[in-house]
Amino acid sequence: MNISCLLIMVFGILFFAETPFSAVQLLWINMIMDTFAALALSTEPPLEKVLLQPSTGNSTLLNAAVWRQILGVALWQFLVAVTLFMAGGYIGGLDEFEYY
Repeated sequence: MNISCLLIMVFGILFFAETPFSAVQLLWINMIMDTFAALALSTEPPLEKVLLQPSTGNSTLLNAAVWRQILGVALWQFLVAVTLFMAGGYIGGLDEFEYY
C-alpha cells in the first residue's frame, strides 16, 4: 500500500502539479491499512509446533517471489488509481467532472 501511495503522489505532483491525496487522507489510509493488518496478526494464536521448530538459518522472508507479488500488487493499485483519477467522472457517468 505504501509503495502504491508513493507512486500515486509522485504521479500527481508530476502531471497535475498538486497532490491527489491530502495529508489527512494519507494518514487515514495508513491508519486503516495498519489497523486491519495488526488485528489479523494479533488474533491468530501461536502454534506450539511452530514455536518449537528450529531456525532454518539463512532463509529470508522477502525472497524474489514475495517482492514480485508486492510490486505487482502496488503497480495494479497504481494503475487503477490513475485510471480513476483520469477518467473517473466519465466512468461514473458524471456530467461535469472537476479534478480536486
